[in-house]
Amino acid sequence: MDNSNENAKIKITYIVPKFYPFKAGAEMNIETMAERMVLAGNDVTVLTSDFKFRDTDLSKYEEYKGIKIHRHKSFIQNPSYLFFSPSIFWRILKNDADVIHVSGFGFILFEFALTIKKINNKFRRWFFKKIKKQENFKGYKTKFVNTPHGPFMAFSASKKEGRIRRISRSIYTKYLSILIPRLYEKVIAVVPRQKEWMTSLYKIREESIAVIPNGIDAEYVEEVVPKYKKGDKVVITYLNRMNWYKGIQTVLEAINKLNREERYRESRKDLKHKPLPKFEFLIMGKASEYTKTLKRMIDEFEINDQVEFIYTPTDQERDEKYLASQINILPSKWEATGIVLIEAMAKGNVIITTYQNEAHDILIKEGESGYVFEFADYEKLARILRKLLEDFNLRQKIIKHNIDFAKEFSWDSTFPDYEEMILKLVE
Repeated sequence: MDNSNENAKIKITYIVPKFYPFKAGAEMNIETMAERMVLAGNDVTVLTSDFKFRDTDLSKYEEYKGIKIHRHKSFIQNPSYLFFSPSIFWRILKNDADVIHVSGFGFILFEFALTIKKINNKFRRWFFKKIKKQENFKGYKTKFVNTPHGPFMAFSASKKEGRIRRISRSIYTKYLSILIPRLYEKVIAVVPRQKEWMTSLYKIREESIAVIPNGIDAEYVEEVVPKYKKGDKVVITYLNRMNWYKGIQTVLEAINKLNREERYRESRKDLKHKPLPKFEFLIMGKASEYTKTLKRMIDEFEINDQVEFIYTPTDQERDEKYLASQINILPSKWEATGIVLIEAMAKGNVIITTYQNEAHDILIKEGESGYVFEFADYEKLARILRKLLEDFNLRQKIIKHNIDFAKEFSWDSTFPDYEEMILKLVE
């Protein structure tokens, strides 16, 4: 099934817990790199899990855009850090790629297999050097790369973090700080700010870190700026997981504050007061246990007519909603980049995110591309939304700016750095 391409420049294997058709930021990052490595004439394989997609079983093997995808039976489906699959373990050990690129820190099975492989490779290189059979070096010179996206166990799925989780994170992070600098030849930061926790938490040498930003395809950027009328309902979008740390509750609290302020001003019968334009908030993404909490908040705030859930939207649904919206919010407690913000800009949206987004300083030009606030500060978010809702011309000015701004974050400008890094590793 491997069907290796003998004429390929190099053989590269990606190891990722979830892969196509999953569409979260980490999965899309690896998928794009894999696709472009195929187009560059390389032999590309992906080793991943057999996790169900939308409750549907995926095939054990398939080829997608020239990528050979091997899915392996996992005896633990959740949490993915504990992903356990004997078959992928043995496939990693037998893998003879020039480069193995892993997505994420803290996946115990991957790190255990790679550690054994690294030790085995060093021993075999020493052995063949001793007997002076250089031709047998192939397969034992594999270089390891990792794109962690974020720290190990950055956040719990629920707001209340258990003691066992805290202890596990603390212990394994210390172990990773010893292992990672010795295991990976290169670690990729998707924004420069990530160097801070890479060097402090995991003791990675700065010369081993390569900054290669996430991107979007240049073709995804709209050629024509969407046109809106002053009286149109303003659509606000969110696209990501529905977990507490993603901060959706902050947007609901901000909407509630805006509504209370409107009711108060109306009760004063202030003739100078101009009502806010009608607006709605679309929450798009995969539902979780926390979705129930969000629904309770919506009922409590009586904003059912202003909020709509769109569960696991298709790419077409996502793009249709982005084109219909004028404001996109990513209110997370932490993000590496939030590729959804760049996608939203490309479709003509003002973007709003938190200071806790590690890419806020390169994405947000205050008043030009969008606005930024502290995680959970719904009062500041309400003020930002009021400003944008009241000022039609400001929204249109930022929307026009962001269509052009999004072009600066295309893979066309960032992939060559990745390819060059990989080719240098195998020289």
